[in-house]
Amino acid sequence: MKKLLIALALLLLPIKAGDIHTRKITGAAATVALSSTHITARWVQLQVPSGNGANVLFGDETTSSSVGTVLVAGSGQMLPPTSQGGYDLAQIFTYIANSDIVYVTWETF
Repeated sequence: MKKLLIALALLLLPIKAGDIHTRKITGAAATVALSSTHITARWVQLQVPSGNGANVLFGDETTSSSVGTVLVAGSGQMLPPTSQGGYDLAQIFTYIANSDIVYVTWETF
């Protein structure tokens, strides 16, 4: 019974959340990584402003103006929390047209 109470008490302890970060990426008609350094994120969210003139594409290193997951103006994409070690922001790429924007938000471990 004592072990059960200890286990329950541990479950009720707050879990420390990581730090939340946001980055604005302004497009230059080129494929860029979300980060130039390796950052491991618990989750990642991309948000495309409604004023963008073109679609934003994202994916792996093959992402280009015609390859990738399409995000239309005013939309977003959430990469949910994963138990597989997180997301490496240096391995997620976006293609953003000239002067268009994407906001990237993530939580570190």
